[in-house]
Amino acid sequence: MTVATLERTLGTALQSDLHDELTRWTDLGYAVTQATDTTVVLERRRLLGFCVNAALTAVTGLLWLAYWIPRTRHPRFDVVTLTSADDGSVVSEHRLDRR
Repeated sequence: MTVATLERTLGTALQSDLHDELTRWTDLGYAVTQATDTTVVLERRRLLGFCVNAALTAVTGLLWLAYWIPRTRHPRFDVVTLTSADDGSVVSEHRLDRR
């Protein structure tokens, strides 16, 4: 979801600071998963590339599969919550989530 789509969905213009922070995080590859007037939740899946995993599997004689298979089934997500404070500043909370 782009910033413009988010503004149309919420029906209001985002505050300038929140808009700037949201643009910065979406440029880094995060996608909006939830949004309200004052809070936006973004997330990005953290993965090593397929070629990196395949190379490590070949180099370690298939031992890397013990790491690779569980990570494929339960991937890690970077989750960022942007909250607009009463004074207009933006507070960002970052956490790593496993699903």
